[in-house]
Amino acid sequence: MSVGKAHDHLPAPSLCKNATTSFARGAWFGRLRGGPQPSTREPDPGNAGGGIAAIRSFLSLCQPRRRDFLLRAIIFANGTLNDPHQVLAALQEGDMLIAADGGVRHCRTLGLVPVVVIGDFDSLSAEELSRLEPNGTQVIHYPARKDYTDLELALQHAVSLEADEILVFGALGARWDQTLANLLLPAAPGLEHVRIRLLDGPQEIGLLRAGEAHTLSGQAGDTVSLVPLGGHAYGITTTGLEYPLSDGTLYFGATRGISNVMLGERATVRLEDGLLLCTIIHEERDNHRDHGEHRVKKI
Repeated sequence: MSVGKAHDHLPAPSLCKNATTSFARGAWFGRLRGGPQPSTREPDPGNAGGGIAAIRSFLSLCQPRRRDFLLRAIIFANGTLNDPHQVLAALQEGDMLIAADGGVRHCRTLGLVPVVVIGDFDSLSAEELSRLEPNGTQVIHYPARKDYTDLELALQHAVSLEADEILVFGALGARWDQTLANLLLPAAPGLEHVRIRLLDGPQEIGLLRAGEAHTLSGQAGDTVSLVPLGGHAYGITTTGLEYPLSDGTLYFGATRGISNVMLGERATVRLEDGLLLCTIIHEERDNHRDHGEHRVKKI
């Protein structure tokens, strides 16, 4: 049994522009799990209230549905996977596994079955693709001539499935152009409302946006670097870091934000304007390799 399983889409009512379907711990729900059911009664011509009730029932189907949990997607890119044990330690039951093209090989190495494999498949052979369908994996094929990398397509697909958080493994590699593009992907249009973290061994990278307080988790001695993107970042205030900022500015292209140090298990960063790429390098933990086998079932 794998963490990721294949699921069928439940189509939203065609007349409801805002009607959505949601992914819930192993099942699509809407009309399936506690969603409002359309009335099957014949209308009563003498009862005007019945018509109003029918309209209300229809409109209720068009309201966005709330979940009582956070949906997390795990994406495997086709770069280098430096620490497979880290992946197993990070996985949780209910995670939705997505592979971007050759990232499916990382899944196979770890004994995992992705829900979706997406890309132009220039990195996979026909034989490798044929192994996926018997396991229920959905294969989404794009042409080679396209405007997005396979990883960006995977991120867009996770957002379309209403993921609240996305972890990306294998995003870094030998090609500097691909690596740089992957590091900047959290700033891409359409990804503003989902938390995205790129993980590589002890390092994690995420994007900090203006107007909210961001909490960084780690331990004393972890290295934190803040790099402005797209211009200067203003009104930066930090807590829990050895070199604090109070309403400070980090200038695009300058290195003032590099190699700060966490003083404890929590630090906070808030900025009023701009974007910050935040890198955390975690100190090695003696027991981090002991996790994972108890957290996820392999196929």
